[in-house]
Amino acid sequence: MKSLLKRTTKTAKETADFAGELLKEFGHGRIWLLSGDLGCGKTIFVKGLGKALGISEAKIKSPTFTFRADHGLLAHYDLYRLDKPDELLFEQINEDILSGKTVAIEWPEIFVRAHKNFLKGIRISFIHKSSKERQITVTTSH
Repeated sequence: MKSLLKRTTKTAKETADFAGELLKEFGHGRIWLLSGDLGCGKTIFVKGLGKALGISEAKIKSPTFTFRADHGLLAHYDLYRLDKPDELLFEQINEDILSGKTVAIEWPEIFVRAHKNFLKGIRISFIHKSSKERQITVTTSH
């Protein structure tokens, strides 16, 4: 895995804006695998992807209990509460990818372990550096 870049952000706006910059660089229709502790900025990042795709940030909320939210060009998954791989959910992810949507997956680890060769995408790792700063590391899986 090759590290592409690191960025430290101090506000939610900076995190969302960084997502928009990355979307412009990597393009629509990619898989974004978002990892990090609770509250580190993953959903804010997805809001930034959505904004760059013309989706109102207010419409994007983490689908913690439903696992998936469809925003047209953006499919947003939150797998935090998933305790084991779910083949139906995996098929939905596959359909979203094949349809050309931008797919953002929070807590993708359970699927990456089960389908190592399938979920090749842009990995975004979030680490709290302090109460106001987060370090975002961008890597690719291929």
